[in-house]
Amino acid sequence: DNYYRRQGEVLDQLLVKAADAHEKGVPLQAPELDFTDNIERVNYNDLNEEEFLRRYEFNSTPVIIKGVADDWAGRESWKMNSLIKRFGNSRFKIGESDSGRKLKVTLKQYFEYVLYGRDDSPLYLFESSLEDHPEAHVMQDDYTAPKYFKRNLFKLLKEDEMPPHRWFLIGPKRSGTEMHQDPLGTSAWNTSVQGYKRWILIPPLPGLHKKFARGRHVMKKGEDDEAIHFFDFIWPRLKQSELVKEPKNRRFKTIIECIQ
Repeated sequence: DNYYRRQGEVLDQLLVKAADAHEKGVPLQAPELDFTDNIERVNYNDLNEEEFLRRYEFNSTPVIIKGVADDWAGRESWKMNSLIKRFGNSRFKIGESDSGRKLKVTLKQYFEYVLYGRDDSPLYLFESSLEDHPEAHVMQDDYTAPKYFKRNLFKLLKEDEMPPHRWFLIGPKRSGTEMHQDPLGTSAWNTSVQGYKRWILIPPLPGLHKKFARGRHVMKKGEDDEAIHFFDFIWPRLKQSELVKEPKNRRFKTIIECIQ
């Protein structure tokens, strides 16, 4: 218990340093966690749609855009106390059973778990059907899509053919998702309102194929593919193998995310 708490404190310090370093335009190197933060940051008001397409979207190049959520109502309404007041008794998805049945808890129960839980690999609130949620669908009014993403190609599909495309996520330290690729090979945009997230971004083909990026070929007996286990054990093994090369230009398609 103390070991994991110490590790979490170290990671907290590194992520704060990363944010400070990028304000000064200096990439962070954290060799003790084999952690490099080298994604370009730009300001929302300084980047127009044409430039975004040319510099990032056409090249599948990752970028962090600061200031996107400055005018969102969600900046305030998605804070913990506000969410509990609005949706404390509403049920949200935290996983699936072995038979594929959705597992849900109330938001109030989940925040109690986040505040007082000590799990090594905590549960991750992952609501994938926000627009259909009986109460929380109103959260769609708390944000607007950034100007770069007004063209929604999913609208070309029939409603019953549309894959999951809108998520609401909450997680404590060491929680997150397994290695995954977004539906239909698309590149989702994500916004963090509070806290820090650690990402690993793997270039699309002819880069590392997702079959190998999952790392199952380097797993040992009894290991799983939960987010924190991937970061702590699987990813270091992949980096030591011949399968992972450091690309000159980091690109995004397949993403692993972990809420910190």
